[in-house]
Amino acid sequence: MVIKFNNKFESIFYAVLYSNLTGYYLSSKNELDNLLKNEDSISIDNLNWQEVLVNHNYKFGQIKWFINDDLDYLDFKNNLEFVLRSWQEIKYKLVINAIKEALKFGLKNLNQYSDNYQKILKINNQIRSEVKNASGYISFIPVKQRKENFLIGNYQQENYIGDLIIKDLQKKYLNYNFLLNTGKKLYVFYQNNIYQFNNTHDNLHKNFKKFWQQFIKDYCSFQFQSIKSI
Repeated sequence: MVIKFNNKFESIFYAVLYSNLTGYYLSSKNELDNLLKNEDSISIDNLNWQEVLVNHNYKFGQIKWFINDDLDYLDFKNNLEFVLRSWQEIKYKLVINAIKEALKFGLKNLNQYSDNYQKILKINNQIRSEVKNASGYISFIPVKQRKENFLIGNYQQENYIGDLIIKDLQKKYLNYNFLLNTGKKLYVFYQNNIYQFNNTHDNLHKNFKKFWQQFIKDYCSFQFQSIKSI
């Protein structure tokens, strides 16, 4: 049996707990794992996470650092969420191993003694550098639609950072909406929200009016995922 998880910290965390309880294998829903393709699978996101946690605490003892307002936990969670933005498939192994190490040894010693965690921090620094460099590199084309101002840009992202780039640029260009085509994703910043599209659009500045009309028309039914509010 294979436990499938999403590209989210919580999904991987509870998948690791459930794997400890069952001995099942772990695999991302985003991975094409030929070795496990014939195995039956279960989605961790379809299970009762609170029940998984209670059963894990009963069998292995309470996870003392798993407290939502604990600063060490928040720092640990943020670092793992950040490395999940990497394009490298090894990110899943790194995150799984970091969670297993934290369960075994606690959080206090990860920074100093875990080579695995050091690799996570190194990748995170690389991602932050890409965000900083991209923010000063992209050339935008201004477009006006009725009374609203838009900036349309292209950037071939290495990691999944389009929303972070927009958050950085939004501080510099007030009163603008953004459309950022990264080749892998299309990010739209509109009305203080960032939306992520799996399908990208070529020559978006030339076809902007048509795209925007469709966006507004299908605002509630269009296939997009809202990332977060800024």
